[in-house]
Amino acid sequence: MAWHDSAGFDAIYASGWPWTAFLIAREVSRRTGKPYVLDYRDQWAPSGDMAWESVSPAQARENPALERLAARDAAAVITVTQALVDSIGRDCGRDDLHLITNGFESKDFAGDVAPVGDGLLRISYTGVWRPGYGLQDLYAAVALLKMQGYAELERLRVRAAGFAPGPAAEAGVTDWVTEFGPVPHGQALTLMKQADLLYLPVPTGYYATASLPGKLFEYLACGRPILAVVPERSEVARVLDEVGGGVRCEPGDVQGLARMLLGWLRGEASVAPPSGIERYSRAATAKHLAQVLTAAADGQAPESLP
Repeated sequence: MAWHDSAGFDAIYASGWPWTAFLIAREVSRRTGKPYVLDYRDQWAPSGDMAWESVSPAQARENPALERLAARDAAAVITVTQALVDSIGRDCGRDDLHLITNGFESKDFAGDVAPVGDGLLRISYTGVWRPGYGLQDLYAAVALLKMQGYAELERLRVRAAGFAPGPAAEAGVTDWVTEFGPVPHGQALTLMKQADLLYLPVPTGYYATASLPGKLFEYLACGRPILAVVPERSEVARVLDEVGGGVRCEPGDVQGLARMLLGWLRGEASVAPPSGIERYSRAATAKHLAQVLTAAADGQAPESLP
């Protein structure tokens, strides 16, 4: 490879999805003799219950063997949650996976912005809306409080960004919800920092327990209370149990979520700020990744690649 001969490198790093990146990394390794590291952001094998995980018959037939081949010869394999460490380890036949979660950039939170403090309760959400993942429960809870006639609802303002406006109108809650659509990251950070409460859902199905949304760590860095609509036995609940900073409601429990919102609107709820979140800073996670890549580069190049 001419570009390797001229520039040189010590290791190959491939992040998936797309999973072809893993196969390309293995081929580059075969041609250069340099070790490669695989970083799973999700699992290759479909969970079976997510709309965006459809695969063709050929993919279903060939992917398991391709995954094991790519993982077998990798110098190291990384993923982002403990649940994925376990499931991907089984899928690819390895028990030495590294856990490196998503994180937050400390400098993004150096100049903190205080909540407005005008007597309103501002709830912010920044993220996508797709099948099984969005603000369905929150909008339903607001609609329930509206139907029940609670005057406290006048204090509520929900500000959502990251998806095309429309769901609030469909749910009949536009009096309390502003949907900004996709926004730059800086604006999303401002929405987080100005919030009194940060809303965090997870996808339905397998990823309800297995995922750690990247925004969780930025929410924690904001120091604002997190309202997590997640299962009790989930990766998000585990992190919040470790560092604090949030309260939890079961997905689908609209009445329970409405009661929780009412408590916040009445000023009867509070959450202590999180502690020990430095382990999730980009500096800490990048240091861990550097250690993995250094160990790979210092080890033996993969042998006997066909």
